[in-house]
Amino acid sequence: MEIVISIASKIAESLVTPIGREFGYLIYYDTNMKDLNDELKQLFEMKDGVQELVNAAKRNSEVINSDVQSWLTSVNKLIHKVLHFEEEISMKRRCLYRW
Repeated sequence: MEIVISIASKIAESLVTPIGREFGYLIYYDTNMKDLNDELKQLFEMKDGVQELVNAAKRNSEVINSDVQSWLTSVNKLIHKVLHFEEEISMKRRCLYRW
């Protein structure tokens, strides 16, 4: 009997943690999305600042470091992914509210 109880408790423990995490995402959805938007805004501001410096350097015929160009490219890709993610989440949330 003790073996059955210990096995059942392990199974319950294994199920409760992931389910609780998923419910946490639903409960804190608005806070998480606000935090994501705040971070995205900071990234936009940083990218714009770096882009202005790059443009100024190009006007002065200076060579732009490949690391800077690579960073700008990766930031643009990341911004695109985040915007696509927000769009997907918005669509899924609308479907959830229809139910």
